[in-house]
Amino acid sequence: MLGLVDNLSWYARVAREIVEFCHGRQVYMDIGGKLVEVQVKSTQDVMSSVSKHSGPVAFLATPTLNYDDSRLVTPTWLIGLRSRDYWRLGLYTAWLIVDFLAREGVSESVYLAYFGKGFEVRIHEKALLGINGKDYEEVAWKIVEYVLRKLKLKLQRIVYASKGNIYVGNGLDNHLLYAPLSLISSSEAVVYFKVDDVDEFEPSWANTNSIRYSSKWKQYREGEVLELYNKALKQVKDTKTTIIKVGKQISWREVDRFQVMGLLQAARYYLLTNDVEKAKSFGYNRAVFYAWAKHYGGRVRYYSSTRRTQSTIQATSTVEDRSWRQASVLGEPVTISPRGWYGMGGEEHLPKHYDENIARKIEVVLPYEIAWKAALNYLKRFPKEVLVDQQKFFKYVYQPVRDNFIEEVVVKGMPTTTMELDKAVKTSRRQVGETIFKKKHVSLEEFLKKK
Repeated sequence: MLGLVDNLSWYARVAREIVEFCHGRQVYMDIGGKLVEVQVKSTQDVMSSVSKHSGPVAFLATPTLNYDDSRLVTPTWLIGLRSRDYWRLGLYTAWLIVDFLAREGVSESVYLAYFGKGFEVRIHEKALLGINGKDYEEVAWKIVEYVLRKLKLKLQRIVYASKGNIYVGNGLDNHLLYAPLSLISSSEAVVYFKVDDVDEFEPSWANTNSIRYSSKWKQYREGEVLELYNKALKQVKDTKTTIIKVGKQISWREVDRFQVMGLLQAARYYLLTNDVEKAKSFGYNRAVFYAWAKHYGGRVRYYSSTRRTQSTIQATSTVEDRSWRQASVLGEPVTISPRGWYGMGGEEHLPKHYDENIARKIEVVLPYEIAWKAALNYLKRFPKEVLVDQQKFFKYVYQPVRDNFIEEVVVKGMPTTTMELDKAVKTSRRQVGETIFKKKHVSLEEFLKKK
């Protein structure tokens, strides 16, 4: 239940955080959509400003601020939401930017803000200190633009996948920043959090009755952005500001079933073994196997997770003629090559095959990094008993999302058609040897020749 608060009682609790963020900045108060400039130098200033209004008010400030003899800037990326239903994809978009920054050596000074209508990724302004003799406004702007331009294709696919409900842009372009814990309604406040909290974040964190907020946004490492700025300086030569959006809602293609199967199989293998390379082999192997079974009437045998069978078959294609073995892995009947890779018809299914046929084709529709992260988060919501069981995995994990992966997994996090998990756990296995797909049978070898 949402807890309604009034201005005085709320800001009496959080005024110090407001003052600390707003120090040195030009500050405005949002009063029912109208911005009024106010002075915020002390907690008394905060309380005096809010006491004059009965409805919820919020404090916003400029990205620029005066610090000693310098004029610092808070580098900011804006991820806007036209519909809150897309908050999860918006969060993944923010994570994509955060992940890029981390790979560029910037992580300690990074934090995120959620303000109801979207997210912001920010770098603490003091991380710019140490870049001597530079205009910090130019430094911050070039850094933001460099990241947006490097990620432009991925961000465009996100915007399309959201059907226009998400837009991404430069947060330094005529944009004000919400101060931490400012009220955005009578029951919600702006929350700041660090990268480590991304996987746990829920919009309910903004509920004033049970606010979840991190004061670690104040952490920074001086000069952390120096190498990133040097790259931006070389590549960002113009003064154009990037905004990635579409003017109206659009339709966008979904991820195909073959890729959904491969992705989810790889993700469940990875969750249970922490071996990403073998997970790729397993994922591609299972995608090929089920495609063969569906289109050509293959029979799927169900094994218990504890039963293992082994026999010897001879490799006839891409590897030497040595012994392969049959086994049951996560309830799936598989063949394993002498080198330990999964395969079929004597052909090893390697990580590169997964990259070429699963990851790269997903990337055309949605950034693969987001699809992978969303898949892992989706699978974590199921009990282990479902993940290690072939039938339950197919029926309760894969089947409900195979045609709407983006909508059901990336946007919603869990499909509305999924049965209660306790039913999945209690459901008995199908009879051994049951035929799932009733089409003219074609041998596995014939099917592989057509791939």
